[in-house]
Amino acid sequence: MVSKTANKKIIALSTEIGRGHPNYLDSVLKALKTLSFNQEVLSYNIFEVSALSGLARLGWSWVKKIYFGGGYGGVATKLYNFFRKKTAQASPIFLNLLGSGLDNFLKGLTGIILVEHPLLARVLTNLGFSVFYIHGEIAAPKECAITDNALTFVPIEQTKEQLVRLGVKPESVIVTGLLIEPDLVKDAEENFTLRIARLDSLQPLTVAFFISQAYPKPHIKKVIAAVESVIKNDMKAIVFTGTLPNYAVHLKNQLKMIKSKNIMIVQSKSRQEENQKTARLANSIDIMVATAHERTNWAVGLGLPIFVLFPLIGTYAQMNYNFARNLGVAEPILTIQDARNLGAKIIEMQKNNLLAQMARKGFSYYPLTGASKIADYLISSLESIT
Repeated sequence: MVSKTANKKIIALSTEIGRGHPNYLDSVLKALKTLSFNQEVLSYNIFEVSALSGLARLGWSWVKKIYFGGGYGGVATKLYNFFRKKTAQASPIFLNLLGSGLDNFLKGLTGIILVEHPLLARVLTNLGFSVFYIHGEIAAPKECAITDNALTFVPIEQTKEQLVRLGVKPESVIVTGLLIEPDLVKDAEENFTLRIARLDSLQPLTVAFFISQAYPKPHIKKVIAAVESVIKNDMKAIVFTGTLPNYAVHLKNQLKMIKSKNIMIVQSKSRQEENQKTARLANSIDIMVATAHERTNWAVGLGLPIFVLFPLIGTYAQMNYNFARNLGVAEPILTIQDARNLGAKIIEMQKNNLLAQMARKGFSYYPLTGASKIADYLISSLESIT
């Protein structure tokens, strides 16, 4: 909390790195709107904060480039994974550099500081601010353990237990339920009923493909092969190519070469537009192919079986995949051959009722209340500031 005066606000800060972290914040801000929250929410992309110093801006740009570098595979991916682990021990000098200018900016504001990325949470707590940190992932690697001056929202009890093992005080972690886009939560039960009916039948299915915002080259190769495989097996493919058209050019060109009316390519200009399109198409999606990042929550909570793209990139992916796999809602796509065989594997699993079993294991076990509970907590916390 910044200070205690009458003019209280929620100050939401986003790094806009990747899709998952900022998307969790989007969901909470949308939930606040549905609750008719009357006080002003100040929402800032870190790169748009004019008070940020040139060195800090350069530092955040470097962090963002490392994220995209993680998508190249091989050595670049290993370096990215190494960097993510090292952020847990980021030096105060580095944190001060990233926060240069933010202290003056925030000292002029009153209310709650809400952040979506662990590195930003570390930067601000290092500057002496208290933050509310949205941790929407099931996975909780070391860099997510913000031990001082932070209240952390997590989706499930297992996530809290992991953070406590890493040194976070139990009273500083709030379990909220899975943090899933409100538009998907709204129709979750109806879409699940439709999906189960199709999975229980022998009718051709629809597979949705989602690309990480880093556009990892090894994943793109597997997606192209997997799309071709499901099309050859008389299924439909919906391919979400993300929000960065320049990065998606190769993927879209390769998909067009398959020349099938059963492929739908979904390109979006923004994360919000992609979410709207996803919600509109959700009632027709039976299976998804995606990375083991934020959409793992869909497999665990919406009853949407996931085929996970390997290699696993970043420190969250392995933990998310292990959790989903142990729950029985995830299958791996380890090799290019796995991708080429995906269509045949789906048909075999459908015949043996395995896909329907996966879907049922991922529905109604964990509450889908993440966004609404965080919004409620923010409102009550803001009201308690005197």
